Amino acid sequence: MTTHTPWPPFPGPSLRFAFLLCLNHLLCVLAHHDQIVIENTDPSISYLPSVCNSTGTLASSTCTAPWQVVSFTAATSGTVTSTFGPTSVGGNLIPQLFLVLRGTSFVLTTSSVSNATANVTVLASPSNVFVSTTFDSSAGSISTVGLPSDQDVTLALTYIQSPNGEPTRLDIDSIVVFGVDPRQTSLTPTPLPSSSSLPSFIVPAPSTTTSTVRPHSSLAQSKGTIMETL
Repeated sequence: MTTHTPWPPFPGPSLRFAFLLCLNHLLCVLAHHDQIVIENTDPSISYLPSVCNSTGTLASSTCTAPWQVVSFTAATSGTVTSTFGPTSVGGNLIPQLFLVLRGTSFVLTTSSVSNATANVTVLASPSNVFVSTTFDSSAGSISTVGLPSDQDVTLALTYIQSPNGEPTRLDIDSIVVFGVDPRQTSLTPTPLPSSSSLPSFIVPAPSTTTSTVRPHSSLAQSKGTIMETL
């Protein structure tokens, strides 16, 4: 069993995150923690470059955004927000998701038909410490633990196109945030980020490593890895 270093009161070399790949939709056991469930259509989640709803007959014929809300019976809300990658309608921009949250951990769930690879980045503010990893969405879910509950944490997910150019699907079902302060259970819509406020997004080939970058270092400079699978 991997022992995780507790989050120190001030940013330092020991600061780190642990990513857990949860197979077969098995959520990490995080009992006795306050939690909130953020469904895929929650306004606190920002989908870029655009999202539309294709669940109705009329909507399906007019919805052409890169991200689309589609019916999915097994999803917690009955729908998932899905993308097959960049489209001409979306300016050929790579689909991304952003969410600002506060808690000690979270679990992002995909779907049983999701098979795309994505880059997942978690950035804590104001410490500006972040970690980035590639994630095979067919695993069903990904979780991050050891988050600083007193800092704003930005979750960013970026679709990665397959090397052979084959279309792959990325579904977002829900995000469950644990260790939430019961006095702050509501989330406000995530502001659309500007290029100057975001960390550099690296789109590496699929791997099982997590690169942790600390303050005052190059955003693309790998300082260490930590990965745990269930």
